[in-house]
Amino acid sequence: MDFFAEFEAPNFNQWKEEAEKALKGKPLEKLYTILYEDINVKPIYTNEDRPDVFTNEFPGLPYFLRSSKIESNRIQPWAIIQRIETPYPLEANTIINNELEKGANGFSIKHFNYDFEKPKGVVLDTILDFEELFKNVDLKTTQIHFETNYPFELLTLFVSFLEKHGIDKKDISGSICNPTLFDFLQKGKLVDFDFYLNSYFLRTVKYAKTHLPNFKTLVIDGTIFFESGANAVQEIAFTLNLAVEYLKGLIKDDFTVEELLGQNLFKFSIGSDIFLNIAKIRAFRLLWAKIIESFEVEIKNLEIPIYAVTNKRNKSRLDSYVNMLRNTAEVLNAILFSANYIEVTPYDYFSSPTSEFSFRNARNTQLVLKEEHFLSEVIDPLGGSCYLENLTKELSLRALELFKEIEKSGGFFENVKNSSIQSQINEMKNKRMNKLARREEILVGTNRFPNPDDKFKEDISEKIDYKVVLEKSNVKSRESSSQSTTKPEEKMFLHQIINPEIFSNHLYSVEPLYVFREAEVFEEIRAKSYQYEQKFGAPPKVLLIPFGNVSEYRDRVDFANDFLRVGGFDVLVPNGLNTVEEAFQKFYETQPQIVVFCSNNEKYPDFVPQLSALIKKSKPLTINVLAGLPSETEVEFFKSVGVDEFIHLKSDIVQMLNRFYKLLIGI
Repeated sequence: MDFFAEFEAPNFNQWKEEAEKALKGKPLEKLYTILYEDINVKPIYTNEDRPDVFTNEFPGLPYFLRSSKIESNRIQPWAIIQRIETPYPLEANTIINNELEKGANGFSIKHFNYDFEKPKGVVLDTILDFEELFKNVDLKTTQIHFETNYPFELLTLFVSFLEKHGIDKKDISGSICNPTLFDFLQKGKLVDFDFYLNSYFLRTVKYAKTHLPNFKTLVIDGTIFFESGANAVQEIAFTLNLAVEYLKGLIKDDFTVEELLGQNLFKFSIGSDIFLNIAKIRAFRLLWAKIIESFEVEIKNLEIPIYAVTNKRNKSRLDSYVNMLRNTAEVLNAILFSANYIEVTPYDYFSSPTSEFSFRNARNTQLVLKEEHFLSEVIDPLGGSCYLENLTKELSLRALELFKEIEKSGGFFENVKNSSIQSQINEMKNKRMNKLARREEILVGTNRFPNPDDKFKEDISEKIDYKVVLEKSNVKSRESSSQSTTKPEEKMFLHQIINPEIFSNHLYSVEPLYVFREAEVFEEIRAKSYQYEQKFGAPPKVLLIPFGNVSEYRDRVDFANDFLRVGGFDVLVPNGLNTVEEAFQKFYETQPQIVVFCSNNEKYPDFVPQLSALIKKSKPLTINVLAGLPSETEVEFFKSVGVDEFIHLKSDIVQMLNRFYKLLIGI
């Protein structure tokens, strides 16, 4: 028996009619959301919104929207990657073996960079360093992903280590990512691409092709676009432009497209918006397959390996446990779009050196979703989502249009040279920060709902002395004893053969592209609270004046309390006050640095002029603030009676809190 036969299936017009009734005459467009990609998100999607081109596609089949693997994660789940940055190889080895035992199966190993003022990474200067790093590690079953500014030099040393220990190089899988281009770009410099490609990058690709055939050296790192504030359309387009530039450059050097695809890996930062980030990778795979097809290459068996990293842009130093929630949403996204490798940024990455608990949390975020929620057992769980497929189409069309614009105007490097790409991303960054400052977007624990018990801490992670690192790593002693070795490769010391000046005559000055964190400006404000407390023994005190009945002041008390706590202020919230004398007595008892009047607009003229004047007479440097935004005429009046500032829903919280600290301590 069909229990639903007696019910008529509702149609969109019926739903719209009911929705507009609920909106009480407001247009349905009031429920639309506009994304940074300038895409209107409707409140409901139906089959009519599904693009025809996506209707008959299955996972693993061109154009690989749903996955580049037919079985998704069922046969070969994604690799669980842990990032290793501790300087000392033996310590790193302890971490690696512990992580392998607990469920990780790959590692992102950042190479210690001697050129950086505040370097991070593992010191890998000799074969002995590799021996210490990979002691008791089965490299045949462990993914190794290096990140280094000296890929050729590091690979030759790694290969020497493999040969010394008789490890079959064909069994080694992983990648080597070179962040040199983007490291320079953050300093406002661009490396000449032809020089970089022919004198620096090309030999790495050729060397790996001969010695490490399953190691990917053509790593297209699109993470910088996300981390600098780009929207999804820009991420897709600029990553494609960069990849095409590499392809065209390397094809000239007798590589075939097919050979290069075997060396290819794409890195992406993943945000917390589930549908947008899944659609982003789907759209990218579609467009990349189309581009490869334009090179007259058969794409039926095309692999598009995706290395997903939970992003650093939305992570905070304060209330860092919230980062666990962000990471979980981002890992879920990566699993649902079938990433091949997933790396979780430790929740306390920016607040303290990574601890055993941090590693455990990063690893288990993936293991719980895999082993307890069985997400590796489901093929394409989002298949058929009308909204997702519509969003994928919109992103694809817009990204393709932007990609073509960049190609027509000279390609990726030409558009970095003329600062077009940086300008577009920086404009998007400013939009994001303006929305956060006006709290139109919420970063929980940062610009809303701060944890009052979470105290500002200095950034320990930036205080590593690289000279101490080198001494502790025994680099000097290894140099002096190297003459006793007989094999030439064992006399190799990486820091002796690298040339940090190699690019000095091949750099252009360009507009920088800065990696940033959205929470930084708020953390800088909290740092001022810390400085105030260090100087005066306690954080600055704010007294709220809730005047009248609860219904008259409650909303503005809640607003002001949350607003001021974002800046690290100690906010005092007494019970309702009904007379000027009572309110002034509370001020006299507490001696705050800031007073905030909280009531409704009609009530303010009854008490603010008299109370404000009393406060200024008693303690002239007190900052008087009114919660709300009266008319221009009323603003002038309240200023004339001693009100200094106004806080309201349209306030730029960053500017306002900085203004308070400027008045309090001059910074």
